[in-house]
Amino acid sequence: MSEEVISQQVTPEQVAAAGEEPPADVRERHAALAAELSDHQYRYYVLDAPTISDADFDRLLRELEALEGEFPALRTPTRPPSGSVARSRRSSRRSSTPSG
Repeated sequence: MSEEVISQQVTPEQVAAAGEEPPADVRERHAALAAELSDHQYRYYVLDAPTISDADFDRLLRELEALEGEFPALRTPTRPPSGSVARSRRSSRRSSTPSG
């Protein structure tokens, strides 16, 4: 085994959660958050007309990530890696503002 594999410890909770089917209310909340975040990204990047602050977007993203952390079965390969969307939103906003 490589050192990288050895150094990654998996908790019993993670093992249990990985095999668990999330409850219906959790699946529904996850789907709603994913759809809402997707809509906000579209409004931000395509329409250039955001309807929520970056802080509110980050809060929604953290909630989505928390659900995925508790229930790994909710993770999808199409969602960007954790936090990359929020960082790119802030970077995009800063770089699009005139410096003055």
